[in-house]
This record gives sequence, structure tokens and C-alpha cells, in this order.
Amino acid sequence: FDGDIDDGGHYRVDRALLEARVSPGRRPTLPIALSFGYRFDGYEFGGGGAFGAGPWGNVHSLRASIPIFFPLGERWHVIAVPTIRTTVEEGAEFDDGITGGGFVGAGYRINERLSLGPGFGYLTQLEDDPSWFPVLVVDWEITPTLSLKTGQGLGATQGPGVFLEWKPDPCWMLSFGGRYERNRFRLDDHGVAPRGIGEESQFALLATARYRLRERLTLSASVGVSFLGELRLEDRWGNRLFREDADPAPFVGLGLNWEL
Repeated sequence: FDGDIDDGGHYRVDRALLEARVSPGRRPTLPIALSFGYRFDGYEFGGGGAFGAGPWGNVHSLRASIPIFFPLGERWHVIAVPTIRTTVEEGAEFDDGITGGGFVGAGYRINERLSLGPGFGYLTQLEDDPSWFPVLVVDWEITPTLSLKTGQGLGATQGPGVFLEWKPDPCWMLSFGGRYERNRFRLDDHGVAPRGIGEESQFALLATARYRLRERLTLSASVGVSFLGELRLEDRWGNRLFREDADPAPFVGLGLNWEL
């Protein structure tokens, strides 16, 4: 929904995400999966100020990653997710928005219900220094129905998150958590910053309810609030033109997961 910008304007975003993932069998010779994703962000600006006139509009993102999971002995396991993506405003060339990086983490199984370990992410940035962020890998089955895990969450872009999940029965799962999100993209050849850089970042708190309609079909609904929002506009060389904070704004989402 609409969020106010500190300089007097306001903005909203409509997002759509599509992901296809191919996973190995239960006992794979090579434990590698393939993941492909598309994300649409439709920005609408209004009011006054630097961003009120609408410095960008629709943004498209394509991503490919290779999640890898393999054990090291009886208690250790390693997770690696190399990723390449391109994120551009509609009208810009897709090869002008290419970035890459990934995540590497290790988990140590303390007991049957708890695994902990260190991890870090590395992502290149358009016209900016690469982004590094530490992550604590957590997989804690507190009770048979309650667990705490690190992960992406709904509509994730970049950055770590942590979620508390409750499964009261085989059909329902409720989760609550938060994550940091950052969306940085190449602009088109028009507007106030031709071929410049746009960026939106925030911290999102969200609650999600998932219901399994059938064995391989799950519906989900989410509601949350974005905090600590920030909007940036840079020229094509990464020099900052405008930066403004955004007030907290609520959001809702619907999801569908289908396993073939």
C-alpha cells in the first residue's frame, strides 16, 4: 500500500513473482537443484519532492541459481547457492543490469532437533561495491510442531531472514518473521537519470498462513509491514542524486505452490 516519503511524496508497489525449481531425488548422486525466477515490480509515485514525479516505473528481474546441499560427515552439512540475475527498468537492456554472487553456509547438527552454523552472502552491485552480509544458519525443531529457521521468506530479494513456523496439523502452517530486502536496478535511457540506478530497501515483518489443498498443492496468504524504507536515485556512474527515507507501509500477498 501507499507509503509516505519524507520529502512530501508517496509511492506504492505491485509485485508479482514466479519461480520454477527442479530438485534432485531423495538419494541423489549429485545433490544439486536448479532454480529460475522472474519478478515484476510496478512502482507508482505521487505528490511532490524528488521522487513524486516518478523517477522510474516498471522493473523486471530474471534470476538463475543452483542450490547445492551436501553432507560432511555425520554432523556437518554445507549449503551453497551461486546466483546470477539481471534487474532493469522496462525499456533498459537486460545485459545492463547483470549482477552475481551467492550464499555459502555450514550447519552442525548438535542433536536430532537443532542445527547451527555460520554463513555469509556475497553479491555484486550495479555501480557500487559488492555487498557482504553474515548469516547464522539455524534449523531448530523446538517441538514437533514448532520450529525456527533462517531462510528467504515470501518475496525475498536479497539479505538474510529468520522465521518461526508452527504446524498445528498436516494441512496448516503459520509462520512469522522478518528479513531485509534490497532491490537495485538499472534505469532506462529516459527520465531524470538516463541509464542511472534506482534502489529501494526496507526491513519487512510478515505473517504467513499456508494451507495444503492437496498433497502437492499449497495456497498461502501473507500480511506484513515494511519498516526502515529508503529510496535512492543515482546517475549512470553510481553518484547519488537523491536519497529519501520512507514511512512504514503495510502489504498483503497471495501465493500458490504446485509440485509436479
